[in-house]
Amino acid sequence: MRRILSVLLAAALCLPACQSAPPPAPAAPAPTTMVVVIQHVRAADLAATLAEFLQQDASVGDVRIACTEKQNALLVSGSDERVRQLLTLIAQIDVAPKLEPTSGPIHLDNPLAPELAATLQQFLAEHEGGASGAG
Repeated sequence: MRRILSVLLAAALCLPACQSAPPPAPAAPAPTTMVVVIQHVRAADLAATLAEFLQQDASVGDVRIACTEKQNALLVSGSDERVRQLLTLIAQIDVAPKLEPTSGPIHLDNPLAPELAATLQQFLAEHEGGASGAG
């Protein structure tokens, strides 16, 4: 019985040294960085809106946004999932405005405005006359 106890004791003392080290924790994935060219709104305005949103929504996680005004683009960096979420938001915000047709005078503040007015009047006279003369 003493022999069994001494073998068990020796095994217990050796056990921590004999066990292999636990596997290392998986490394965090490298952040995804993208350049998103903005088509219909000012990138600076969109960056400000997104920054405000990110401050209020903690679930978005660690995401960085920077604006390049000359290219009207955003630099977006973060995890793949968070970058995809931001791309979806950007696509929903960066849309062409709906323009409703308007009619009426347009006042031009340009030294060439009188010349442009004369050219437009001549163009309209020619096309109105041609359309009414053809009918």
